[in-house]
Amino acid sequence: MSLFYNYNKPGPGVSKNGPQKNRFFLFFELYFRKFWKLCQLNIIYFVFCLPIITIGPATAAYTYILRNFAREEHAFVWWDFKDAFKSNFKQGFVTGLIELVLTFTFIININFYRQILNAENVPTYILVMMGAMIIIYLFLMFMRPYVYLMIVTIQLPLKHIFKNAFIFTILGFFRNLFSFIGKLLSLFFITLLSIIILGPIVDLVPSIVIGNLLFLPFITLSLLGFISVYNAYPLIKKYLIDVQKTDDDDNTETIFSDELIDE
Repeated sequence: MSLFYNYNKPGPGVSKNGPQKNRFFLFFELYFRKFWKLCQLNIIYFVFCLPIITIGPATAAYTYILRNFAREEHAFVWWDFKDAFKSNFKQGFVTGLIELVLTFTFIININFYRQILNAENVPTYILVMMGAMIIIYLFLMFMRPYVYLMIVTIQLPLKHIFKNAFIFTILGFFRNLFSFIGKLLSLFFITLLSIIILGPIVDLVPSIVIGNLLFLPFITLSLLGFISVYNAYPLIKKYLIDVQKTDDDDNTETIFSDELIDE
């Protein structure tokens, strides 16, 4: 019996029988079509994240809007954000808390290893441990969009969401790598734009810092989030939504399986 169940949240709105566009070009079409709404979403998300403890629910709400845009569906930015923030608050809060703990632990460990690396004759195992920690943290960050997409797309216990996000991260390795490269290029473009705009006024380093800080509340967060959600959602659709429909029809087993929990 499939693990994915209790579908009472909105499903995909684009017909699978319609003409398929090249996804690379479709990304830019959707992004620029929704640019001003994405700017609005960026501002709202930034404000809701300021209390820090609300980062999880805010990220769930922000992912819900981005998912709708990626599916070429309409969304009322403020009202849908507010509703998604409330309806996904519990799972979003727990997930955000886990993220904060992991990030705080990662920063502490990086500072610890940095101090060790300043010493002479650094043992090889220290370098191995530091490299392993960075890889693990990056893997967890690659899991992030899948976790929040499942939170806002289906009703599922968090332990199963994290389990399935782990599987999706492995299945979507190249997709995740492409997202990572896309986000690096986006940050490079924003940095370059900062230099072009502020370079004639201030020195190079201040122009980079100030420019990135100015773009952060208006463009950066929604751009990076849209890249992640746009690339992650097709896996959710293929292995979760579409497979669930097939499973309902012929009772076939999938790699995402467990006992159904009675509501």
